[in-house]
Amino acid sequence: PLVLFGLIIAGGAWALGSVGQSSESTDATDSDALSQTQPPSTDAVAKSSDLPLWRIDFNTSFIEFTATQAGAPFTGEWADWQAKMQFDEQDLANSRFDVVIATSGGSTDDTERDETLQDSDFFDTENHPTVRFLTSEITQTDDGYFAQATLTVKGTAYPVEFLFDVVADGETRVLSGEARLDRLALGLGLGEWADTEWVGQYVDGLV
Repeated sequence: PLVLFGLIIAGGAWALGSVGQSSESTDATDSDALSQTQPPSTDAVAKSSDLPLWRIDFNTSFIEFTATQAGAPFTGEWADWQAKMQFDEQDLANSRFDVVIATSGGSTDDTERDETLQDSDFFDTENHPTVRFLTSEITQTDDGYFAQATLTVKGTAYPVEFLFDVVADGETRVLSGEARLDRLALGLGLGEWADTEWVGQYVDGLV
């Protein structure tokens, strides 16, 4: 799966669905599955790479999150996102992930909570319609891979770390991983929402 950072209002976990790569394809995206959302302005610059782009199966891929509010867990999904993924186990120096998520696309099956996520105390969707995850370096570990990246939220780029693995599944490859984010450090959930007894502080992401 392509697992990226679906930021949310509370501490919890994200789950990302599978992202398939066709060995014969270099298409980056499925135009029917993506909006025309553009990456936000950021100091983080994507490095060029000659590796082929993964063809992502958007019908089976997804970005989900599980979080807590007032001690109760809930799940949601980022419905509108796009990604450019270039990954080769034999060429990590030129491997790149660049994922953009529309902040208006968060759905938790609770209309009031979904609207709150778009408020200025959270993602401020009106002024900042996207968040962006961009890797700067990928290295191999004993258990898989480690990515140093930036997560751009409301116009500010923050350093993040992402642990992941890539497993072959027939003719596709599946990427899964995890990261922990501090929503307060990212400026998410300000004002009355800053109380961590009401909204969890940390987000444990699974992809």
